[in-house]
Amino acid sequence: MASTIQSHEIRNRYRERIKRLSKYTITPWPGLESLGKFIENGYSCHFSTGALQKILEEGAACNIPPDISIVNIPGEGDLSSEFSITDLQNPHDLVGRLPSLADNSPSSQLIIIENICSDTLTLLGGYYDIDPQFFAQYTNVLSWYQMREKVPERLTSLPSTRNAEDFLLLRYVSTRELYEEDDASIRARSVIWPDMKNTRLGHSAGRLQPITGPEDNFPPIAFTRQCFSVWCKKKMNCNGWIAIMLLDRPFQLRGKYGVLGPPEYRNPNLRPNGDDEFDGDAIRQSFKKAFCSSLKQRCFKDETYINTCATNTFLALYEGYRIIASEWVVVDEYVKRELANIERHLENKEPTFQELEQHLKELYRIRRRCNKDHELVVEAASQCEKRGQALWPSAKTTSQGNTGDATFAERYAHDLEEDFKYVLANMGITISRIEKDISLLMALVAISEGRQSLRENRGISFLTLVATIFLPSETVATVLGIQTQYGPGARNFWMLWAVALPLTVLVVLIPFAYPGVSGWLNGVRGKYAKKEEKTGWWGFEEVREENGKRDEGVELEEVEVLQTSTSSVV
Repeated sequence: MASTIQSHEIRNRYRERIKRLSKYTITPWPGLESLGKFIENGYSCHFSTGALQKILEEGAACNIPPDISIVNIPGEGDLSSEFSITDLQNPHDLVGRLPSLADNSPSSQLIIIENICSDTLTLLGGYYDIDPQFFAQYTNVLSWYQMREKVPERLTSLPSTRNAEDFLLLRYVSTRELYEEDDASIRARSVIWPDMKNTRLGHSAGRLQPITGPEDNFPPIAFTRQCFSVWCKKKMNCNGWIAIMLLDRPFQLRGKYGVLGPPEYRNPNLRPNGDDEFDGDAIRQSFKKAFCSSLKQRCFKDETYINTCATNTFLALYEGYRIIASEWVVVDEYVKRELANIERHLENKEPTFQELEQHLKELYRIRRRCNKDHELVVEAASQCEKRGQALWPSAKTTSQGNTGDATFAERYAHDLEEDFKYVLANMGITISRIEKDISLLMALVAISEGRQSLRENRGISFLTLVATIFLPSETVATVLGIQTQYGPGARNFWMLWAVALPLTVLVVLIPFAYPGVSGWLNGVRGKYAKKEEKTGWWGFEEVREENGKRDEGVELEEVEVLQTSTSSVV
């Protein structure tokens, strides 16, 4: 444990370490600049310069202290401690409660921090000598679906480098209903920003306005972006571990825009028994509460689970991964509802060209986000297959019941793999459905454009017909417009109509007579062609027949010679 005086020295040394890395590193790590700004300013976001300046002018800096809990997991045979989750009322109490890596007890500790501040970050980093990349990766707030930053800020580590790291980062989407105020100015936006008075990491959220029918009234949906980062290290006696879990605070809107409901995921745990304590929807208010409640429930019901968690860090995170998988299932279901509404709209009525174009743009946007979500789920599934990081403690092999040679931890890890395979399969079906709907809409847009072109051609044809009808009159009038005896008022003016009217009738009858005349000409041409084949030109038909017979006889002789030579060879 560290004293108050030592904590100041630890923080200052870690701050200086990050400054030196930022100054002297030839190629800065992704997020290292954001980490330096977070320690200096106390927040991190990817707002535009104007929006950030407006937030700072309103004094929107977050002063909410971090929400910290310490989970104690006793080791097998450790009678001096028991499973407990201790919530720290004052973050300053963390200085005297930090477990030491030099502790000889077999128990393990998990420090959960929601909405971390710069003082807590530097204290933990300096006390446990944590790689700054762990915090840099977490505080580097980037746009998920756009690339506005420099390319080096998005460079990921190579697999060989990741194997030497003792931390990981997991990103997911939490779905929440949005209840907007009447005068909210976010109705036309597809991206909404958090209230920086309630969080230090400004992750944005996607806004979805559901497509509804006359009988439906669905509220807008906010797809909030959350991060989940874990660092772990073995104790010096190799009988336990200490881990740090960093969590984002639940997304909140500014009051003038509206409020958000709780996350919409289904609780992955089994229904409680009649004598079990049930927290209801209160645990869904934040990821931290849901994780602690699920972990507590499972540990109290299964002593083997507690003992195995003391030697396996990934197993201790089991409930967190299940919650994230449940969140992804909800995201996929909301996307399916949008697709069903679009398909129903196309089936029930004849959409206009503008409606088709709007649906097509909406599907393009959904497809782009679904592809990114699929990438994030693949990343989570890969972590489950690898059982976390290679440097993390892993459980000892023990047989349990009918599981045979499989270990207790492997069974739980296999369950997580199946959960994420289920999520990936559903997302794959949804993405395939989106592609089919896009192909259908593109075909309908092409048909609509064809119909519009046909209507325009009909209008042009009508105008052409009108111009054609008056063309003879204009021509004759032009010819007879000369100041002669055929001009208006002259005695031979009647000749204008005598010539123009018959020509007009002839021009009108030509399109109607063309099919019949064309068919007659084709018939005459066909009879003439048959007669030509029978008689030939200039008496050369018989010569061509004799030449054909002669050529056929030569071919038969060549075939007989070839067969004779082949049989002789055999």
